[in-house]
Amino acid sequence: MIKLFFLGTSSGKTSIKRNHTSIYFQFDNTNLLVDCGDGISKSILQNNIPFNSIKNIFISHLHADHFTGIASLITQMKLENRSDELNIYVYKSFVDNIKFLLGSTYMFEEIIGFKINYFPLEFENEVFVGKDFSFITKKNSHIKKKNELINYSNSFFNSSSILLKTNSKNIFYTSDIASTEDLFLFKEDKIDIIISEITHITIDDIYEALKLYVPEKIYLVHYDDNIENNITNWISSQRLNDKIVLAKDGMLIYY
Repeated sequence: MIKLFFLGTSSGKTSIKRNHTSIYFQFDNTNLLVDCGDGISKSILQNNIPFNSIKNIFISHLHADHFTGIASLITQMKLENRSDELNIYVYKSFVDNIKFLLGSTYMFEEIIGFKINYFPLEFENEVFVGKDFSFITKKNSHIKKKNELINYSNSFFNSSSILLKTNSKNIFYTSDIASTEDLFLFKEDKIDIIISEITHITIDDIYEALKLYVPEKIYLVHYDDNIENNITNWISSQRLNDKIVLAKDGMLIYY
């Protein structure tokens, strides 16, 4: 059985009623926390997920609303006297950034009481986090424009979409993207569930993805409060309530 916890569904603009984007996938005896922006620790607490039960964390890119909550999360694990190892999966050039952030908040491995294993990722390589639970990342164009900043290495601006695979379902999470083309990064794969952001693309783009993939469901995340009603009304007007769902914080889905 797969459990999908929507821990945060807000965009980069802070919402008073929703946290920044984060999704928790649980399958059999393992799990994967995908992205952890500001507010993640409170959201985990609100959803009755024990801090020390989290085994694996994946960070899609280094925008603050997707990764800066990791420092407070590691702090909570320390305060809960964690002893189990924690696995963190990030694109290979991001490892030092994560370590620097944790060091800046004094969460040194020598004092936190548990080991952190860093797994530097390459795009399009399959990674197993459990016997029948794996994921593949592909580079999207979300941060492409930042490459014009010549003072930074181009590898610093990578952003990932991710395909999570179990023996029963394939789940495509776009994370933040920048174009319609990014929605079709996994067009050669069978996709059962899509979780897509809806800030940097349009609802018409989502409809095109629905027609191509014909998934069981599309869950929309990463949206501003001021477009919530527009999206809800569009879904209803197109009679797609059984196919497209505007995800809310605290929503728990079983597959």
